[in-house]
Amino acid sequence: MLHFTEFVASSVAIILLPGPGQLAILTATLSGGFRSGLKAVAGLLTGDLVIMTLTALGIATVMEMAPNLMQVLRWAGGLYICWIGGKTFLSSLSYLTATSDLQNRTAWYFRTVGITLLNPKAVLFFLSFFPLFMDPTQGVARSYLQMGALFTAMSGSYLVLFAWMGSKFFGRIQSSPAAAVWVPRGLGTVIACLGLRLLWT
Repeated sequence: MLHFTEFVASSVAIILLPGPGQLAILTATLSGGFRSGLKAVAGLLTGDLVIMTLTALGIATVMEMAPNLMQVLRWAGGLYICWIGGKTFLSSLSYLTATSDLQNRTAWYFRTVGITLLNPKAVLFFLSFFPLFMDPTQGVARSYLQMGALFTAMSGSYLVLFAWMGSKFFGRIQSSPAAAVWVPRGLGTVIACLGLRLLWT
């Protein structure tokens, strides 16, 4: 890997940018506590690892050669994120909490996997970002493995901390009637807006 310090600094800046994945993690945490948040974190990291692996194997190049496929992915991702936002908006916090059993926590894992895999910006990010730091003396697979492992470790550490901080508000929000109504509406609106932005950009 070339320019290690620059890679770490750039990765940290990118990881800290809010996106639909982080909002899904926050929603999972506020509705089901820290365990639900961890399931959502695991799903997001799984999606990232799948994209990194496919990018290393050259699938991103294939997608660049087929712009219609990227367009379909963008629409599917935008609609899926809007669906999650709408579902969150229409649910009360008490309903989300009551249904946050093991099955629902597992559902958050698959939701964040879907959010990541259906986001074409994630594919384009790994396609354009990682090559900037690749060592030409190493193979593509080895370089991507090194950068992917480091990026995933940093991202996972931050997201676990993010979920833990969100869980600290879990009890307070549960005891507030106003929060029980407006927290799902606020989170659902923001998530849906991110989906709409993906559809129209």
